Amino acid sequence: MRIYQVNATGQFSTGTLANQIHRALLQNGDASRFAFGLGEETGENQIRTNGIWHQRFDCRMERYFGKQGVFCGRSTNRIIQDIIRFEPDIIHLHNLHGNYLKWEKFLGWLGKYGKPVVITLHDCWPFTGGCFHFTANHCEGWKTDCADCRYLTRPWLAAAERTKKEALFGAIDRLSVVTVSKWLKEVAEDSFLKTREITAIYNGIDTELFSPCDGTRRKKELGCEGKKVLLGVASTWGEYKGIKRWIDLSGMIDSEYQIVLVGMDKKQIAEMPEKIIALPRVKTQEELAELYGMADIFINMSLEETFGLTTAEAMACGTPAVVFRSTANPELIAENTGIICDESTVEAVYQAVQTVSQTGKEVWREHCVSHARERFSFTRMTNEYMRLYHRVFTEDVSKHGGE
Repeated sequence: MRIYQVNATGQFSTGTLANQIHRALLQNGDASRFAFGLGEETGENQIRTNGIWHQRFDCRMERYFGKQGVFCGRSTNRIIQDIIRFEPDIIHLHNLHGNYLKWEKFLGWLGKYGKPVVITLHDCWPFTGGCFHFTANHCEGWKTDCADCRYLTRPWLAAAERTKKEALFGAIDRLSVVTVSKWLKEVAEDSFLKTREITAIYNGIDTELFSPCDGTRRKKELGCEGKKVLLGVASTWGEYKGIKRWIDLSGMIDSEYQIVLVGMDKKQIAEMPEKIIALPRVKTQEELAELYGMADIFINMSLEETFGLTTAEAMACGTPAVVFRSTANPELIAENTGIICDESTVEAVYQAVQTVSQTGKEVWREHCVSHARERFSFTRMTNEYMRLYHRVFTEDVSKHGGE
């Protein structure tokens, strides 16, 4: 098979996942090519279309025009021409947003190109008027028309954007949809994508890198020896990630505990209360794994998670997790791996912390590690994508002769 992947980034988060699929295909003897907007090319079968300055310019233009990829015509043409040269059997799309692609033009071209397309939904953007999540806002406008949107900076564009997406995705004859959780699958089945085949495939993590380690040295460096560390990790912190809830939690815990939050910018670090150790985004995955291993409890107080990668990574390191019963969060927790809070409140999190602390991390460790390795490994994820590719390819050859 010949698979062509497209994503906003070549590293981190969705970029890591796409790269892992790319490597698995090459190791399997298939032909694979990976195009992305931002990141570093790490092999001859990759193509980067944008640089950091181009992306920053496009982000500013988005704020001005309220639209993604307004000035990305050249990079879009580059990807289209690269696809034509590569002659793939299947085109696999990941994040189309990220200011690297003129997505209307690209989707319109895909509809005419006629090759089978797989799209992985890493969030809700593909079937909304422009938002990535809507649970916290209790919005269901995406089910119908996104008219009179109350949440986007250019609300009058939301209905038009959603209408364009419905028409453009509808024009792709051979479209298969993948969601990264069962929750997102159920949501997608309520959207205009409901007429398509929708498959849930959990994201994968590197369970060799993310594995139990001794966190003594890291605790000593941070000055929290002898304390139980409550850890939170995010690539960017904001209200939707529960930053205010963390501040409220810091006012409830006693000196037995220490909160450590990773991924904060300089302004946030300066504003955090004394009971919170605020750290910037880590430079390496190895450093992140060490922080997970140092923690006694990992807490995810986000109400909107289409998967919850940091929760899975923490459990792979042997650290039990506390999450809200919201969106995809509960799917990641199995028996003896953490606690699901039925109420999305700081008080519920505090009670869960007390419960986990009474037993001790060692009671949870083996269950967390085995659960993460069984359900969230790179191998499991790539095997499921290989099966999907083969099914799509076989059906395409059967119906269309592979043309």
